[in-house]
Amino acid sequence: MTHYLFGDFSVEYRSSLSVSEAVGRLTAIADESILPAPGRDALLHGYVTRHEVFLHQGNTLFINPFRPRFMGAFVEEDGVALLRGRIVAMRLFKVWLSAGILMLSAIIFSAVFLPRHVHIDGSPGEFLLVLGILGAFLLALRIAMLPASPLVRSLEGVILSAISGERPNNSFKPKPLRGSA
Repeated sequence: MTHYLFGDFSVEYRSSLSVSEAVGRLTAIADESILPAPGRDALLHGYVTRHEVFLHQGNTLFINPFRPRFMGAFVEEDGVALLRGRIVAMRLFKVWLSAGILMLSAIIFSAVFLPRHVHIDGSPGEFLLVLGILGAFLLALRIAMLPASPLVRSLEGVILSAISGERPNNSFKPKPLRGSA
């Protein structure tokens, strides 16, 4: 049901590495801390274990409700590591949108079917405006959660490059020499 309303969808990524090596490579590029570590440029934020993976991109201090998240787990089939899961939207944003739509629906239902018992101070235009704003947020979320959206492709690209075995497992970044520009 969340697929139709919020755009969540299932994904599966194949790796030529063993499960433990794929977990290690994905862990190496993920930052589990709430505050960014000084001097560390994490590509992903969240946590990675063999049985549970939760990752997202972006600054952890800035809450972006349209930022896709990956939730899944590693499995091994025929000696191949698979990362199965779902690309999902932020739960709190889903709850906020759902609560707003349900409350407006309840008010409109009460006004239409129980006109003698309900007194509403707002005009129909105000309800339509609020419904339009909630609808715009829902539409923006659906667009952000499309498999071809730049946000989703960026998240998938980082995950795939880590578990594909194509990148070296090296987080060393040389620092410039003093006095060099």
